[in-house]
Amino acid sequence: MIDSKAMDVECLINLFSITFIDLKDYFNKFADCIDDKGKPIALTEKLPVAEIKKRLDEVKNDVFCITDTNDTQLLELVSYINSMEAHYITKLDEDGNVYQVPFRTDLFGFNNSGYDDLMVKAFLMYFNRFDKTKYLIEKLKEVNDKYFRLQNDKDAFYGDKELELIRKYRLPYATVDLQQVFALHSAGVNIDKNTGERVKFGKSLKQTSINLKWYELLDFKLPPIDSEEYNLYWSKKETYKKLTLEQLNKTNIEDFDRYVLPKYVKPLLYYNKNDVFIVCEMARQKPDEIKLRYSIGAAFNINVLSSSRANIADKLTVKFYSDMSGLKPDKFIKLRTERTRMSFNKIIFPHIRFKTPQLQELLEDMKKVYVYHTNKDDFCREITFYGTTYTLACGGIHTQDVPVILESNDNFIYKHFD
Repeated sequence: MIDSKAMDVECLINLFSITFIDLKDYFNKFADCIDDKGKPIALTEKLPVAEIKKRLDEVKNDVFCITDTNDTQLLELVSYINSMEAHYITKLDEDGNVYQVPFRTDLFGFNNSGYDDLMVKAFLMYFNRFDKTKYLIEKLKEVNDKYFRLQNDKDAFYGDKELELIRKYRLPYATVDLQQVFALHSAGVNIDKNTGERVKFGKSLKQTSINLKWYELLDFKLPPIDSEEYNLYWSKKETYKKLTLEQLNKTNIEDFDRYVLPKYVKPLLYYNKNDVFIVCEMARQKPDEIKLRYSIGAAFNINVLSSSRANIADKLTVKFYSDMSGLKPDKFIKLRTERTRMSFNKIIFPHIRFKTPQLQELLEDMKKVYVYHTNKDDFCREITFYGTTYTLACGGIHTQDVPVILESNDNFIYKHFD
């Protein structure tokens, strides 16, 4: 048996919150939101907003929130997470015989394999090391800020000793990261204008909610800092205590770096719950991709719950090679032939031929090229062929075209353009 829940973590300077929503109950509440063929459709295509809100209020959920002044849910949250440890449930069959059923918890999220899991691990590691939640939350915010500061620098991120220690902490539940499943972490590519490097960019949960036709698009926004927040917090900080309230508001402090007053906690938790509902809706509208990963995992005994299709292929290849060779993956997965000198003549297939003198000349020139590991990035050739200039480098071939939008019509169909 699997207990499936969706979750999301929020961490601010004086507040730490985790919201859990029962995925099965969410599915049941909106089981009628399907088309004529039984396929899931957007809630807004079937129900009015008032009905959607009414049903969402009835979905089973658990919201935990601890602040610098309120620790009543601290141990309850610890117990709730630890209870997700895989175990056996004892049952009786119709004849009164005792049998056991394996039981585990799977948590669905958006980038939860990256951020949320890290924060849960940090919470479980540090919760009993401080005598006040104020200091615990400050520590969690420190981990939170370090994650976002280093996430685009792989060497720094994986080289940080504290983050490495936190990542090694074993969680009691299994993770299903829908951002990874649907490859939304690399939804597109930008070209760095300075280096020419291809940089992947992801698709946010808010952008995804638009594709899902979600009824409510929310962003967390706090009102300007008022005298209450100023007197309680900012006036006591060395960096800001000499600033007036008006001057402080002009510093443009980010909302997630603000202190959350009790009057703002409820709107924040509503915002967080809305994010979790969007995760639930992703799973409801696209169940086949998720079922596929459970099936592959059961068939081949590998964990692909948070894998994109490309990553599934990589994991299966590694498993098959490991099973057939008898080698553990770490013994071969990074093995490769190191070369300091490469002749293009050895890697250009002999059957390659060109009819035009221009390309024949280019081919002969390429066969004479030697690339060394110290200068491979310096290799570059340009050729203009039938009015189009092409750039050839070690990374591939690209056309030098003026940016243009090409649209198919009755006379032309563009299937690919580079």
